[in-house]
Amino acid sequence: MDLYFCVISYFAYFVCMYDLDNIQSTHKKLQIAVITADFIGSSGHDFQTREALIAVVKSESKKLTGSSFELYRGDSFQGVIYEVPLALAIVLQIKTAVNRLRFENEKLDAKSKKIQIDFRVAIGIGEQSFYFDRVGESDGDAFQYSGRQLDIMKSQRRVITLTTKNEEVNKEFNVSLQFLEELMERWSMASAEVVYYLLQGYKEISIAKEIGISQAAVNFRKKAAGWDLIVLLLDRYKQIAQKLL
Repeated sequence: MDLYFCVISYFAYFVCMYDLDNIQSTHKKLQIAVITADFIGSSGHDFQTREALIAVVKSESKKLTGSSFELYRGDSFQGVIYEVPLALAIVLQIKTAVNRLRFENEKLDAKSKKIQIDFRVAIGIGEQSFYFDRVGESDGDAFQYSGRQLDIMKSQRRVITLTTKNEEVNKEFNVSLQFLEELMERWSMASAEVVYYLLQGYKEISIAKEIGISQAAVNFRKKAAGWDLIVLLLDRYKQIAQKLL
């Protein structure tokens, strides 16, 4: 509850700090979001785990329209998202798809079951100067923001960041995404699985049928994951992203 009021107060503060109408888009080139990610502790993953990770990222990326993804060595990936206001939700969808992975065929019935697999990800929003058939050969501000930030995230112990050319936006999301990290740190595989379906627009009753639990259990996991705060953050991100275009 304390975290909830902290986040609400935080958003109110930033809304007052600067006017969205002052974020002017003077770009002539295409604005995109680039996500660059690497799996945490990937050197310790066995072949089965690496294959599962690759399969999940490929599967989720195929569901997305207006995007292009490329995997590297089975331990990192990069994607271009043309619908910039959806970028944060897309990142969370891929993250929760990975977080809900479980191995050894065990049944997910313990609320305390810890997430086994995760990744750190840097989101960059900016111009796309050059685009080739391969994502990794393309270039522009968004690629540079994303790639450079990922390089320094490990030392900062961050797992999700956002960088744009607007410093006020960067300051806001430097803080808000750290709040998000605190929420995600509390997730179990069970709560991550519920968030995964919520991000795709599933209702509680549909999620219950999908994963074989009661609607009450879905609601409990939804609250445990901090879903209301996630929705607040996603709405704020969309509002900002639309002004950046």
